[in-house]
Amino acid sequence: MKQAYTYLELADRMIKFGMVVLLFILSSASADSQDYQAAQLSLISSASSYSEVGERRLHSSIGEPVVSYVQRGDRRLNSGFLQVTATCVTPELSPDDLLANPGESVSIDVLINDRVPGDRIMTIKSISPENATSDISIENNSVLNFDLIGDFREEIRIVYELCDMSCDECTESFLLIRNAIFGNLVATEAFTPNGDGENDELRFTLDSEIPGSELWVYNRWGQEIFYQKNYTNNWTADGYPDGVYYYVLEVSGLQFKKSLTIAR
Repeated sequence: MKQAYTYLELADRMIKFGMVVLLFILSSASADSQDYQAAQLSLISSASSYSEVGERRLHSSIGEPVVSYVQRGDRRLNSGFLQVTATCVTPELSPDDLLANPGESVSIDVLINDRVPGDRIMTIKSISPENATSDISIENNSVLNFDLIGDFREEIRIVYELCDMSCDECTESFLLIRNAIFGNLVATEAFTPNGDGENDELRFTLDSEIPGSELWVYNRWGQEIFYQKNYTNNWTADGYPDGVYYYVLEVSGLQFKKSLTIAR
């Protein structure tokens, strides 16, 4: 009888011990679930490269897969790592402007000040004029490498497209290249010398003079009606009627040849 009692007592104790272990496991699982949810919320709401929730450290990067873990005490939850993928990022691009010399080799990061996805691909859409550059290579889907061909006079426009590969969100932008010899010179095609204080003078730059320049203006019959060396940006076409004229502006040996409309 005494031996039977011992067996019953042992069985009772084992049942109680099992219940304690079960309660501990359920409690731990509940806490782990809360930590996992907190981790998810933190990753979703965080837009920075690093965030911290209590003792749980989370690493994230916009537009890139995130591999992180949640740690409480000295245990890692979910038997390893938490894998989260960030939401789609639509590229936000700004046009770039570059002054360069004829024949120069160019390497420029056109995304340095833009908001871009980590998993991205860049493609060239168009180059205008078509033969203004050598073949363009793209480095790290960010840097354009190419050579400028010839003594280019017109602006060169390189249009490119950037896409987030995870969701096919794409944006176009462009790089505008101007000849450094001409500086900020604008090849004017019209002005309105009517005395209202706006666009009254034939101007190519904001400077009072274009050093090393020569300007010739011709009427529609090819007769020279104006000439000036080191042009001073202030011809007002006094004595000449409205209409279409032509000019040749030479700077450091390079020439612009354009039509010019005068409309008062």
